[in-house]
Amino acid sequence: MVDHILAYKLQVPVSIAPIEAQLALGQRNAEMVHFGVLELFHYPDFGIGLRAVILVLANLFHVVIAILCHLRSVVHIKSLGVNALRLSVEWSRIEPSEGQWDKSALARYRQMLKALHKRGIRPFVTLHHFTNPQWFEAKRAFAGPQSVDLFQRFTQRVIGALGDLCRDWTTFNEPNVYVSLGYFLGEFPPGKKGRILESAQVTKNLCLAHAAAYRTIHSLQKDASVGWAQHYVVFKPRKPESAMDRWLCGFIQRRFNNNFAESIQSGRAPFPLNKFGQNLHEVNGACDYIGINYYSRLRVGFAAQSAKTLFVQISVPPHKPQGDSGIEVPYGEVYPKGLRQAVEHFAGFKKPIYILENGVPDREDRIRPWAIESIVEEMRTLLAEGIDLRGYFHWTLADNFEWNEGWHLRFGLYELDPATQVRRPRSSAQIYQRLIKQSSFPATMSGPSVSGTPVSTQNGFHGALKEIDAQSRTIIAENEGAFGK
Repeated sequence: MVDHILAYKLQVPVSIAPIEAQLALGQRNAEMVHFGVLELFHYPDFGIGLRAVILVLANLFHVVIAILCHLRSVVHIKSLGVNALRLSVEWSRIEPSEGQWDKSALARYRQMLKALHKRGIRPFVTLHHFTNPQWFEAKRAFAGPQSVDLFQRFTQRVIGALGDLCRDWTTFNEPNVYVSLGYFLGEFPPGKKGRILESAQVTKNLCLAHAAAYRTIHSLQKDASVGWAQHYVVFKPRKPESAMDRWLCGFIQRRFNNNFAESIQSGRAPFPLNKFGQNLHEVNGACDYIGINYYSRLRVGFAAQSAKTLFVQISVPPHKPQGDSGIEVPYGEVYPKGLRQAVEHFAGFKKPIYILENGVPDREDRIRPWAIESIVEEMRTLLAEGIDLRGYFHWTLADNFEWNEGWHLRFGLYELDPATQVRRPRSSAQIYQRLIKQSSFPATMSGPSVSGTPVSTQNGFHGALKEIDAQSRTIIAENEGAFGK
């Protein structure tokens, strides 16, 4: 059975309402195609100012606009014909103070998961996506000695409450990004720079926390599928003829792409702790699948004036295909052929692989249509070669508040107006819908539907949207209890 999974992630602060989304294609075997959705409810509680971006987050379960945004997103997701959804539980919502559990929060998550099952949507749940409770940050988060036990306790509470409604779990999203941006580059909380030893200690604790969560989940749920999402970047020397650029490129490749993953595969402690005789035998092999987040290719070169980044300069040749640039640095070259390199890099695990994120910031939809077509073609080639590739996720459904980049970068298949929350499909949304329609459906999946009601596509993409908008009121009425009022 071939699973083409569409994935959507929602992160909603009170006044800013960033929406993060992913779309996914995946594979089980060659008999039929299913489509689904992945959604992350992500409600962090602490704020930090980075590049003038300050997020002060509050009780989002009762924000009506957030609820309506979520429900309308589900409607748009269904318009593309999907059958799975990934959501993230927010630690600070479930355990707002250390040792104090919000039963109503878990009850709401249960209602959400039940609502998904009612519509035949398979839930995928992520336990941690970058943010921490304030009380956990006060204990130095994953740099602290209690972090592993605290995360294991949180995991046990979540699985105990939701395990009968979900079997697919992601422990951490991009632990190598969490460490690099939070403890080396200073772009994410806690905003530290150049902390090489502390970065290694945080990575070590993340590995231990992942392995503890892995064992905890399997002790409570024998048929669970547990993994994590690793960010992967294709690095290339800026000047291939330069020995210094080649060395730096190899160093960055190992330190970023292998960070966390290498320890799970080998049981070795992260660099440089492994040089001091430390090991992590207890984390070796603790995964059922490998999740890869792949976006771009970057050039690495020596720069004498860049002492703060260990004399490394990251760049993208201007003539290479790329989306919109970030505020300070280019986002990267769109390089679909790099998907093979990413998949082959993790082949040594001998585990199923999911591409959990892939996309491009492209406000005007200049190259996203080409990027989608190209990456899907790469997947077809890999699948034809027998690679155990279970899923591909395109980031995102609707434009999102992209962390420290704010609203500057637009990843969505749907254009989002942050003020009104109105979503309008870009041309790439039609392309994704076409890719789904070109796949085979069993008789019971003759077309996408909302709340069990088939949606006709005879009048084209926009005609289907009109039909969906009318059905959205039914969804909102049915789910008032699940999503709050």
